[in-house]
Amino acid sequence: MKNSRTLILTLVALSFCASIQAQKNNQHFTGSQAANVCKGAKQLTINEKRNTISFIRLQETQNISETNSKDWLKKDVLKARADDNLIQYKQFNDKIGMSHIRNRQHYKGVPVEYGVYYVHSMAGKVQSANGEWYEGINISVTPSLNAKQAYDNACKYMNAKTWWHAEEEVDNNKLMILPVDDEYKLIYKCDVSSLVPRDRQWIYVDAQNGSIVKTESRIHHTDVEGTA
Repeated sequence: MKNSRTLILTLVALSFCASIQAQKNNQHFTGSQAANVCKGAKQLTINEKRNTISFIRLQETQNISETNSKDWLKKDVLKARADDNLIQYKQFNDKIGMSHIRNRQHYKGVPVEYGVYYVHSMAGKVQSANGEWYEGINISVTPSLNAKQAYDNACKYMNAKTWWHAEEEVDNNKLMILPVDDEYKLIYKCDVSSLVPRDRQWIYVDAQNGSIVKTESRIHHTDVEGTA
């Protein structure tokens, strides 16, 4: 019981520290200050690291239709260039009747990892929007490696004894753009799973030279106390 309480307190402390750090990395504007940054804004937050708007709430007098929300985001909020785009991948309504559209950022037709933007509307009228937008991408989107070569490199990196390929994503080894260390890389995002040793990772393979750019574990372990 004591260990569980310690774990909870630790998680709360870490969450609080992350929240404080996020506040430091953001600028918040309200009223006329928000409207000066983006026309029609009532509240607005700018991510200082990327210098992009990460949240905007519109004034009640604004009348941006949900149908035109993507054009509004690209032109007025995100200042997107001709090579930048948002592609809708999901839409749903919540219990109070609000509509939520989820868009993914693309550059020259290639999806940008972590680049997502959400639009929240009521009765067909946009109320707010939020997300992560990566600007200034300027890289070639023509890979030197194909998807199979990248996947083979990812498997060599994991170096398992027994594989569990059946567990992997059906639509695997996607060509994407990955923001990393203040730059952008064209990569293949490979889902690789093994039984011995038991492991499953996202392995990001550089699409130009085949090197491993980044890995993310897809297996999360949680200790739960029980009684016998």
